[in-house]
Amino acid sequence: VGSSFSALEIAVDVSQSATNVVSIMPNIPWIVPRYIPSVVKNTNNNPDSSTQSISSYLLPVDLAFYQRSSPVMSPEVTELSPEDCIQRNKRLQNILGKRQQDVIGEPNDFSKPPQVAISDHYLDLVADGTIDVIHGRLNRIDDGKGVHIEQQPQKDNKQEPPSSQTHILPNVDSVICCTGYRPDLEEYIDESILQTIEYDIQDRFAPLTL
Repeated sequence: VGSSFSALEIAVDVSQSATNVVSIMPNIPWIVPRYIPSVVKNTNNNPDSSTQSISSYLLPVDLAFYQRSSPVMSPEVTELSPEDCIQRNKRLQNILGKRQQDVIGEPNDFSKPPQVAISDHYLDLVADGTIDVIHGRLNRIDDGKGVHIEQQPQKDNKQEPPSSQTHILPNVDSVICCTGYRPDLEEYIDESILQTIEYDIQDRFAPLTL
């Protein structure tokens, strides 16, 4: 259960020995391999732009995304506007091509910050049927009937999205919840301190940044 890095990689690991693996994915992340193509400008220590050349490399994803030198210089951004989010989502879409769209689909709303998970094998295992994907949220577990999943409607060309529905998954031996934890700093840290560090209990991904 989950759609972040750990959920995808645990599903990959478990698939090596389990009879069947079902990945319950509440959100669709961009699934990025560990190495991605990256374009680098070569100046040969010469400021003359006419001597610049461009090389293409396969770089570890952290180096490709977070390098200080970039072909397009931009100011530091601490809060993403919807336009910023759309630009970043489209960049990931261009890097990954149609492979993800064909296998599990893409994020529904490009105006929200992109969620990224890293895995070299997840999409391949979904494509060949080793891992089944259900887009939805775990609702409850009923020992008599199975795992109840509230399926999420996916983006389509219709004006009105389809309503969500409950899917029951029977005969489940184990459930692995890779969904993070809800913070409770307000229980033992003074409210004034929490306001200073901009603590947000509703933010499950990053309730505070130190």
